[in-house]
Amino acid sequence: MNADYIENYLESFHYAILCYEYGKLDDFIAAGNISPHEDSYSCFFDILNFAPDFYNVHYNDDFCVSTFYICYDAMMEYYRLCRVYSRRRKIPLKENPFMREAERYVESAFDYDSYGGYAFLLQTKVNHKWASGIVVKVDENCFNDYFSFAEAVLSVGDWYGKAVERLKKELAEPVVLQMPETEKYKEAA
Repeated sequence: MNADYIENYLESFHYAILCYEYGKLDDFIAAGNISPHEDSYSCFFDILNFAPDFYNVHYNDDFCVSTFYICYDAMMEYYRLCRVYSRRRKIPLKENPFMREAERYVESAFDYDSYGGYAFLLQTKVNHKWASGIVVKVDENCFNDYFSFAEAVLSVGDWYGKAVERLKKELAEPVVLQMPETEKYKEAA
């Protein structure tokens, strides 16, 4: 085995290690990515085929911009549970700590150091299947950090899967609402 032989596999191995960290190595191998001369772009698209539950990509030829829409079943369930939590606690969605936590996590996952050329938006709707998702716009002329993009896709899916379980536990606990103290109640005590 010589250095050139190993070098041909480095890109694939780099992505394989990433998939291993998120428990998706078997999916990565099944996609046929452990092969020589596999480039970052190909590995990234193979990860898109198995990591989210749904994705769509649209390429605009005029502006060389790709728009990705990435969704997870756990994300949809999470935002439905957030609405249940808000109703039970009688708080608006924008004040729901679980909504804010998810927003912060997605922002941190997609806030990677790159040369720019990308933007993202978190959708939290639940009015139809795949209404919750992440819209990512990539300028193909400037953007070249598909590895970080793939890591964000894997980590966000993993986070929502775990966050749904935490939110279910929180909703299983009974809600104790405190009565507002008024002068009448203070005097009686």
